[in-house]
Amino acid sequence: MKYVSTDGVIPRIAWCAVYDPATGEVVHVHEFVGNDIADENEHVSLMRADVALAYVRQHARKPAKGLQVVHGDPKKLPNVGDRFAYDLKKKKLVTIADRHSVQDVEKSAQSAKAAGKPVRQSTKKRAKKTR
Repeated sequence: MKYVSTDGVIPRIAWCAVYDPATGEVVHVHEFVGNDIADENEHVSLMRADVALAYVRQHARKPAKGLQVVHGDPKKLPNVGDRFAYDLKKKKLVTIADRHSVQDVEKSAQSAKAAGKPVRQSTKKRAKKTR
């Protein structure tokens, strides 16, 4: 893949997540992309955290007071649609399954059918619509 905006040079990417330290809920994931991304150091990390928190203050529904930032591993970039939580015991970001994913809906419908329970029509429709 050629990146036109960067003259064909693959940009470097860094990312961080803003989370609530009381619950572990991640309220925002912020990516930084470009050729001029500096090597990691404390100053750069603080600047990235400030940018991510500023975004949350401006756009998120949850107040930014008390929120904290954790920096993600640049070798493990998030995929579109990934959802995260901050594991308070392990003190690290973890990927969580989307509770509305097609696979989850289909699994719950199959489990209900196997258990002899009637499957709600809305569950069947939801699984078909999201494919």
